[in-house]
Amino acid sequence: KIHCQIVKVASPDNIVLTGLLDMYAKCGEIKSAHRVFEELTLRNVVSWTSMIAGYVKNDLQGEGLALFNRMREESVSG
Repeated sequence: KIHCQIVKVASPDNIVLTGLLDMYAKCGEIKSAHRVFEELTLRNVVSWTSMIAGYVKNDLQGEGLALFNRMREESVSG
């Protein structure tokens, strides 16, 4: 619902979407977090680590490791 409101009100930028991703991940809404992650046009180290941490926090370590490896393949660094 929050996501829909943000999209309706404005065209959200990557900072807003990363915050939304982080909120979803922390609330256990990992599918929603993943959807926002895939929606990002420019992923940075914050968006990657928020998604990885969300997977781990929600007992999805395998997915977190896979995403970490993908991050390394894409040469993402802080």
